[in-house]
Amino acid sequence: MVFDAKSGGSGAGAEPSETSHYPNLAENIIPYQITEHRHVAEMRMELNVKVSFTPHVIPSIRGILTTAHVFLSTEETLTHDEIDEIYKRAYAGKRFIRLREGMPSLSAVRGTNFCDIGFGIDAVNARIVAISAIDNLVKGGSGQAIQNMNVMFGLEEEAGLWFPGLVP
Repeated sequence: MVFDAKSGGSGAGAEPSETSHYPNLAENIIPYQITEHRHVAEMRMELNVKVSFTPHVIPSIRGILTTAHVFLSTEETLTHDEIDEIYKRAYAGKRFIRLREGMPSLSAVRGTNFCDIGFGIDAVNARIVAISAIDNLVKGGSGQAIQNMNVMFGLEEEAGLWFPGLVP
């Protein structure tokens, strides 16, 4: 699997760096840790497949938009409806996952704990292209911590997290 992620500057921390300093980032896209990102090991462990991951920082304050390329064996064929059903089964009952007919966008998840997911099929190359969008300041560590705490203390999972986004 090949993952290409575009992250807003807030994912880089508060200290300016070569990749997060605004004069370097403005009107630019900067790839970083292109073959050795710290999260690759986790991805490989969870997915149990070969994973290639290249993150980029973009001139956006918050959010992560990820494109995942899933290569099928040449004899495998899946229809749009079959893939859609796989996603629906995998995420049934997951309150913060929204499966989209079109492609997700950072503006649609800004300020929320949602992960929006959409996909397309490249039949010629036996490839599924899945796109996800999150607000890394909410769905990232902070929202995850609140969601986990809610579960641990027997609260409603969405307590403190169920609110509309900041989409203008």
